Amino acid sequence: MKIKTQKEKETKKLAKKIAKSLTPQEEKATVLALSGELGSGKTTFTKGFAEEFGIKEITSPTFVIMKKYQLKNKEFNRLYHIDCYRIEEKTDLKEIKFEEILKSPRNLILIEWPERLINLPEGNLMLNFEVVGENERVIKTHDLPGLKKQLN
Repeated sequence: MKIKTQKEKETKKLAKKIAKSLTPQEEKATVLALSGELGSGKTTFTKGFAEEFGIKEITSPTFVIMKKYQLKNKEFNRLYHIDCYRIEEKTDLKEIKFEEILKSPRNLILIEWPERLINLPEGNLMLNFEVVGENERVIKTHDLPGLKKQLN
């Protein structure tokens, strides 16, 4: 599915709508993989997504790789924001205990630059961000059954 947004506000609104639609998976964390060039709206999307869960301030974890936020939500306990831009080796993921984080159905994980991961979990949501104008973005969504119906 392709979705056009004209401004940051629309990208955040889309993110909030997606956040509202999510329910935990049975045996693993829910992962949203955000792919796209620099400045394409990945962090803006993440900010809107986090706002839906009451998180007021999100900053990019580019230099620390991961940030963890406690959620006051009945379905999810934690939001992990991972930026793989600086990931060079699998050992970087071991240091943040990525495999353990993936195991909990009560975890939500947003991953920027997921293409740098070698084994991206299947059955989750992939969002591809594309710049098509100064303020215009096209966001293509893949996976997560039922999402299209929930966004319409």
